[in-house]
Amino acid sequence: MPRIYWPAGFVPGFADNFASNEIVMKTMTADQAWPWLATPERWPGYFPSLSAIAFWRNDGPLLTEGVCFDFTVKVGGKAYPMHNRILECVPPLPSDPTRPARLAWHSWRGEENTPERFEVHHIWLMQNLEGGRLSILTQETQIGRAAVELANTHPNAMVMMHQAWLEAMAAAIRQATAG
Repeated sequence: MPRIYWPAGFVPGFADNFASNEIVMKTMTADQAWPWLATPERWPGYFPSLSAIAFWRNDGPLLTEGVCFDFTVKVGGKAYPMHNRILECVPPLPSDPTRPARLAWHSWRGEENTPERFEVHHIWLMQNLEGGRLSILTQETQIGRAAVELANTHPNAMVMMHQAWLEAMAAAIRQATAG
């Protein structure tokens, strides 16, 4: 498994909440799947818990390192606006299909040093596997009072949401690439 780069304070087991989800698709490549992850404006089309995607400045529509954007996420019937900054963006490399594609962003809401502050580090890895398969892994750590509350929900709301996101994205990719 490729190494995941966790910023200080966001290492799983030390952060307040952690979610890890993976899906393996057959007859799929990272090249085919990457645009469905790297184009946030597509996300609400297959994952309705995310909405109101808006890029800062003249960023977008594709995610690249340093890009900032906002979205609103619904969790447990409540809507939460989030600010996001891309920290790592390594698209698939057709000349090296063994190199994993990587995407990571930092999300936040609320003022710093307040009880309302909620921060997230969200990573995605896409890795071509032998036999024409593709692994899509997403992991997220969270810090803040809201993260503690989410960690205490059973089943874990973030694990459930990320699995729904992965499955819906996989279904959208399969439908678009069916031929």
